[in-house]
Amino acid sequence: MGDKISRRKFLGRATCVAGGIGAVSAVYPAVASLAPDKAALAQSIAKFDISGLKELKLATIPYKGKPLFIMKFPAGFTPKKWGGKAEESINYKIFKPLLAKQKNVVAIIGVCTHLGCIPIWEKNGGKNGIPVYYCPCHGGVYTPWGDNIAGPPPIPLHIPKQKLVGNTLIVG
Repeated sequence: MGDKISRRKFLGRATCVAGGIGAVSAVYPAVASLAPDKAALAQSIAKFDISGLKELKLATIPYKGKPLFIMKFPAGFTPKKWGGKAEESINYKIFKPLLAKQKNVVAIIGVCTHLGCIPIWEKNGGKNGIPVYYCPCHGGVYTPWGDNIAGPPPIPLHIPKQKLVGNTLIVG
């Protein structure tokens, strides 16, 4: 007679196939939503040409939806010249080797660690004329290397992973 399938088996298999298709179509959007957004991926690496950057002039570019502060420091920059106590600073321990490797250019995430405001670069501001990042919202003050020195910010500004390739600073 051949390989005749009973109506019951046929309907059982058809139901399983339909259920499988339904399960895949329900699970796929949930799994796909876990992947990073295309716009975020496009900003996951920031590149900046430092050839036109002047000393102590702040350049700002977008990085992962946040401002990235890029600055060139004077040759022979040391925190002692600026009135800072950086030897015990976590940020300066990250910052110092970057200065040597990157032609005195360093990038810092420009978001206040208190409430997420954007600090302002005060080249001639701060105490004793020492340059600082100043957050006007609640009075947070950061050193040029990102240490929090006054106001409510609980931690220093973040220094992201970065490297210099030729005259291009690559962050991310």
